[in-house]
Amino acid sequence: MQPIATKSDLPSPQDIHISIHNAFVNFLKQLTTNIQILKSQVIAFQGISGQHTGDNLGKYFVGLCEQAGIVMPASSKLFCITADNTSNNNTTCDTVERLLQAHQVFSFNSFQHHLPCLAHVINLAVTAFMSHITKISAVETTTTIWEFNPSLDSNCILDNFLDIVATIRTLAIKIQCSGQHIEYFKTLQKKCSIDPILSIPLHSNVRWGTADGMLGQSYALHQAINLFINLADELYGPITTVHQDGCVHKRIPWKVFSLKPLDWECVNDARRIVTDANKIQQCFPDKQCSMLWQAIPILEELQTAWEKKQKSGKFLLFHAAIQDGLNKINKYYNHLDNKPVYVLALVLHPYYKLDYIKMAWGGAAEQAKEIAAGSKHAKNWHDKALKVVKATMQHYWEDLEAESATVH
Repeated sequence: MQPIATKSDLPSPQDIHISIHNAFVNFLKQLTTNIQILKSQVIAFQGISGQHTGDNLGKYFVGLCEQAGIVMPASSKLFCITADNTSNNNTTCDTVERLLQAHQVFSFNSFQHHLPCLAHVINLAVTAFMSHITKISAVETTTTIWEFNPSLDSNCILDNFLDIVATIRTLAIKIQCSGQHIEYFKTLQKKCSIDPILSIPLHSNVRWGTADGMLGQSYALHQAINLFINLADELYGPITTVHQDGCVHKRIPWKVFSLKPLDWECVNDARRIVTDANKIQQCFPDKQCSMLWQAIPILEELQTAWEKKQKSGKFLLFHAAIQDGLNKINKYYNHLDNKPVYVLALVLHPYYKLDYIKMAWGGAAEQAKEIAAGSKHAKNWHDKALKVVKATMQHYWEDLEAESATVH
């Protein structure tokens, strides 16, 4: 008798995860299309009189919510506020809580319901990492980057290592600022059997994750870049000539931008670290459905990836930089267990539910082990999450009963 199915015919756990995830996202998008319960919409735009203090912004915010019917006497539809991670926004949420309480609305807690912009959190982590491996000021000022000289001791980083980010960015600008340079660079790519012909994208100073593309593409083009640098001084003269008072003040040759094999490996290693964060950033934007359930698993994925690299000897040069990035992530991650919405979003997802919290954070058994090991503040995270769900449901039914009593 032939077996109906072999082990290899069965779907892997990852395939099951992807299938359930896609079904869940399609379900949310269907809700959005048919019932229109999920919307991203500008409901008000208001010029602000006075200073942009947190208190003033909070007053304007509540006022606009009142105009839109989100906040009413003794009731509110406001659940959470997502804002950039500045202390001013903390004050704004404190003011919102105080004003809502004046309306006899006590459901908004400025700490629990103020959600950090997680894409901004990741950008802050990448910025913390990049601050170790490049002189950030060198890529924020046009004049500075245009006159950048990697051979100067003042422009070295990480114990006299080449500032690879500023070097690559300067090369990308100078190679691609001239039609002659561009055509010659294309010719060199053909000689190096690079097909299709590539260009080096510049990263944005606002979103440091875009350095991923610049570093990755330059590494793929490193043979052509090396050839260009070796011949450019003879063909075009210095990479930079600075004039002052009508005279040549400074000449910077192309050859000082030469990258050794070790430098190119540093470029690739830095790219791999930034790629981890850039992949995570791409998971957040979705205009069709809420992605809150992804917040905790995604941050933990980035933490795991960076912690693994920090322990690897291959990334030894970047260990301190990675740790600084991890510290920035942990600063915000440690507050997430006090934000009920993230737990609720996980519980509502058919794949994760409470099982994810028990597996990733631990339940009663893990708490007992930690206490036995000497941790006095060990928590049963599964039980804590369950209490969040019960408290939310109790609050929901109480509000529903109060609303029903008002109608009748």
